[in-house]
Amino acid sequence: ADDYDAQLEVVRSLKAAGASPTRVKSAAMKLAQLKRATWVPSGTASRKKKRRAAIEAVKEGFDPSEVEKMEAARDAAAVAEYPPRDPPPMDADGFVVSFPPPRVRTAVNTEGAEGGAD
Repeated sequence: ADDYDAQLEVVRSLKAAGASPTRVKSAAMKLAQLKRATWVPSGTASRKKKRRAAIEAVKEGFDPSEVEKMEAARDAAAVAEYPPRDPPPMDADGFVVSFPPPRVRTAVNTEGAEGGAD
C-alpha cells in the first residue's frame, strides 16, 4: 500500500489472519516509514482510547452513528487561541508611556553653594 491508512489496514489484516511475526514486522516497518513521511497532528486521541470510548458509548445505549459524530468532534485539531496582547499605552507622539519619564537633575548642587571660584 502507498498511503498510511491502506498500510494500516494491511498490518491489521495480517495480525487478524495470524501471519508470521516477521511478515507483520516488515509491514509495520513500512507503516512507520509512511508515518514519518506524513504530518501527524499532535494532541489527537490514540486509537486505543477511541475504540474504548466508542465501546463504552455503545454500551451506554448511544446510536453508533452518534458515536462516529462524537469521535469526529473529539478528533478536531486542537488549536490554542490566545487573547490578543494588550498594546502598551502610547502618548500622542507614539512613545510608550508605561513608565514615568526620568527626571532631569543637575549634576552640581547650585542651591546654597558657598564660596566659589575666585
